[in-house]
Amino acid sequence: MKRLDWARIGLHFIFWLVYLPINAVLSCILRGAHIEDEFRMALIGEAFSLPVKLIFTYFVFYYIIPLYLERSKIWQLTGLLLLAFIAATLLYRIEIAWVFFPIFAPGLKIDIFSFKGLLLTLFDLFITLAAAVTVKMLRMHYKSLEFEQQLIREKLQSELNFLRAQTNPHFLFNTLNNLYVLARKKSEQTPEAIMMLSKIMRFVIYECRAPRISLGEEARVIQDFIELEKLR
Repeated sequence: MKRLDWARIGLHFIFWLVYLPINAVLSCILRGAHIEDEFRMALIGEAFSLPVKLIFTYFVFYYIIPLYLERSKIWQLTGLLLLAFIAATLLYRIEIAWVFFPIFAPGLKIDIFSFKGLLLTLFDLFITLAAAVTVKMLRMHYKSLEFEQQLIREKLQSELNFLRAQTNPHFLFNTLNNLYVLARKKSEQTPEAIMMLSKIMRFVIYECRAPRISLGEEARVIQDFIELEKLR
């Protein structure tokens, strides 16, 4: 059973929590009302219309777009999106006329099919969907950049591992031959050469796998490598 992504659910909750007051202010501006006087009622109205917007937005996100856009069925996408707009607009108007106004303005009657009301409702739904799509696209773009950076890191790591696999055996073989010759000659350089090889091997096997390496440490390893190559 798939576990719930609580971080993702939290982000969605924050989006709608921020959306409500912003859209309430926008509603006041479009109606030419004073924000100080009408904001509370506009916020309540937005809360009443939120279920319709949630159904509409997530229907577009998780059904229409994945089913048709990813399969390049543009005409089906356009037609179904238009039907979704029409259905959401009618539900929105019915909810406001039959639920919101009877509770908060019992004496006020509105025409569900008034042209201005339908136009404002369509615009409201469009703004809602556009805001949600913008946030989703930004999130997808960020994840795409993050995935691209991860691929680059993995590619570099693979190239580095391949280079190690190619270089280490040859270097180790040559160095052991040099140590053999030094040992046969009973050279005083033998212990020091063995110690330098030991440091290099420890660095290659353990220390260089850390995310960061100090410049001084890397310089010391390079110096040991050069000294061992001079033995040849």
